[in-house]
Amino acid sequence: MRPFEIRPCVPEDIPGVVRLIVRDEAIAAGVSRADIETYARRLYFENPWADPAIGSQVCVDPSGALEGFVGVMPRPMRLGGENFTAAVPGNFVVRAGADGKVNAFAALAMLRKVFAGPQDLTFTDTANDASKRLWEAAGAIDPGLASLDWVRPIKPATAILNMVDNLRPGASPVVAAAGLATRAVDLAGAPILAAMHARRNGKASHGRAPLIASDLLDMLARHGKRDGVAGVYDKAGLDWMLRELHAKAAGR
Repeated sequence: MRPFEIRPCVPEDIPGVVRLIVRDEAIAAGVSRADIETYARRLYFENPWADPAIGSQVCVDPSGALEGFVGVMPRPMRLGGENFTAAVPGNFVVRAGADGKVNAFAALAMLRKVFAGPQDLTFTDTANDASKRLWEAAGAIDPGLASLDWVRPIKPATAILNMVDNLRPGASPVVAAAGLATRAVDLAGAPILAAMHARRNGKASHGRAPLIASDLLDMLARHGKRDGVAGVYDKAGLDWMLRELHAKAAGR
């Protein structure tokens, strides 16, 4: 087992963290490594809920080189009428050794360090199968019903084809051949689905307007989740989230 140390991530670690997460060939055209570093610094150190006690962790080798990273954001949450703080890990990566294998002990140690923080709950909704196994080995549980994804596709035929492509990568030639047919089905079916919706719900009106934090806060207050675990938002937090969404859409 390779020796390692787990410690809190600091802003000076960000260039090394980005090298761990993003390979040169994976950087999109028009986006520089410096852009990604700026984004990571904003995400993990400049968000409105940043708390040094509930922060990201890095794994370093004896020379001080970064070998792993788990990015964590604190988030205010609510269950029923009670507010609490959650830690939400996102990016989770460990560098593979010369043998091509990841140091699972280092990965587990980073997770356990996160779990040991002062937050009331630690959860993620982005774990792949490998991460899920590590989370469970570190003591996490999988709340099956809360992990379901519900989808109401706008283009049903295309959505089914995309799911087949994701589940059966070998079916790509068939998916490509069926692409034109599914688009035709969606185009022909859209008016039928719209008419069915109108009959069931009455005529709807809509328009376009910029999404601003105060309007979103009002919608959350009127239509937000009442039961179960839900996020707690204020105008400052929503302003930050919308700025980040616009920046990401613009490639910044």
